[in-house]
Amino acid sequence: MASQSISDFEDKIASAKEEFFESFKEMLELVKSPDVTTQLVQEKLTELHAKGVNFFSLFGRSLNEYGLDNFATNPNIRNSKIDDAIHVSNTILKYWSLLNSLEEKYDILIPKPSERAYGSIQLFLKTFEKEKSKELELKFQEANLPVSGFVSSRKFIDMTKKQQITYGIIVGTIFLVALLVIGIVIDCPTNFQNRMFTTILALSAASFSAAIPGFINVKYREVITASGALAVFAIVFLMKPADLSDFKSCQENVSGTVYFGENPLESVNLMFIKQNKSTMTDNFGNFSIPLDVSAVEETIKIKLYKEDIQLDTVMTFAKTDILKSMDIFAKKYCVLCVQKDSTGSVLLNKRKCSASTSYLSDYIEGFLNAGNMQGRLVECKRE
Repeated sequence: MASQSISDFEDKIASAKEEFFESFKEMLELVKSPDVTTQLVQEKLTELHAKGVNFFSLFGRSLNEYGLDNFATNPNIRNSKIDDAIHVSNTILKYWSLLNSLEEKYDILIPKPSERAYGSIQLFLKTFEKEKSKELELKFQEANLPVSGFVSSRKFIDMTKKQQITYGIIVGTIFLVALLVIGIVIDCPTNFQNRMFTTILALSAASFSAAIPGFINVKYREVITASGALAVFAIVFLMKPADLSDFKSCQENVSGTVYFGENPLESVNLMFIKQNKSTMTDNFGNFSIPLDVSAVEETIKIKLYKEDIQLDTVMTFAKTDILKSMDIFAKKYCVLCVQKDSTGSVLLNKRKCSASTSYLSDYIEGFLNAGNMQGRLVECKRE
């Protein structure tokens, strides 16, 4: 990692540290108040924990990002990081001591560290500051905190930045070749094969990202928090920029049924606008049209036309909707109009249905005018 990159990362760590300590201070002030509510303590605890996780993770990640070469060749960086790692470890101990006291005092839920939490920091201290690491290991054990890095039999080693770039490009290329082979070999992708394609694509993107300088953090629905290559993997995997079915599909036609209200509608003209193809429904409202589904984009527009019910509309469907038999529902609007004489006897009773509300409005107006001209009582009610 270049010195300028280290400087930028250290600024980021310093900012996260400042946010965490400010939140820590606010929590200490909050619990001194006799009127504080349990709900407020729980909310502030959630906020504090998020900032703590961010700070501790960034610091641990810096130990891995800088690499063993930087620590071996630059004693200033190594000694500074040793001092920081000791302070951060003591801060972790104070932080969990506070959380445990809050749990006991307010009977609230507190988070639990994973079994490998703080492992990079502990392994780093064990490698470069053995005596201090033993002292801290005892403190962590007494606080029931994980000590995976302290008890690990391995040494702190890490790839250099050059190695990360080299291995990232090699692994990413292997995955891209695998994608190419999958694309050629598989003719009719299943849902499982589509998911495998997306997973390999995400792994390939994450591998190549190791060769690109800079940092990225992702937070997804309060459930997933990731950074670096893992963040790139999460983005590609969750957003699914491409599926194997985008390039290949065994489905060569689109079929379905058109309904007017709840009844199948015959003799409807369907035009697939962008594909410039059209077809008609049969006596049972069914249709089928040859269409290469893999060539369809994310959405498809279909125009429905039938003159006798004033149906003339364009509907938009997602690509996933046409991968199976489609049910298309044209809206049905009906009105019941009645003409009566002066005694209240019904002279005319007529029901009219249409796919157009404006047509029904015109129909009602004409029916009312015709009845009024004949001196009849007229009433129209929409259904």
